[in-house]
Amino acid sequence: MYWRRQSDQHRMDDAHPIIGGVANMETRSSVHVYLDWVKGRLDEVDATLASAEGCTAKLYGDARAKADRAVAGMHQARDAFGKFMKEQAEAGQETLNA
Repeated sequence: MYWRRQSDQHRMDDAHPIIGGVANMETRSSVHVYLDWVKGRLDEVDATLASAEGCTAKLYGDARAKADRAVAGMHQARDAFGKFMKEQAEAGQETLNA
């Protein structure tokens, strides 16, 4: 499948292929779009956690203990979210395959 600039309707030699084409769009389920989105959000959370862990290393005493607990809680929430999304993706894929 190709697209052309409107001014070049008569010429196909400079047409550009649509990457993946229609066949790829038909085989790629909508679940993959959400999985890509989830992976992006989990990567952002990982980056935020890495930054937070770096900041907690600079703290002392009670402040450090509270910050460490907060970061541990964020890790647990991230893991729970990742697990939940994986379960949802598997259920969605099973529904699409049925």
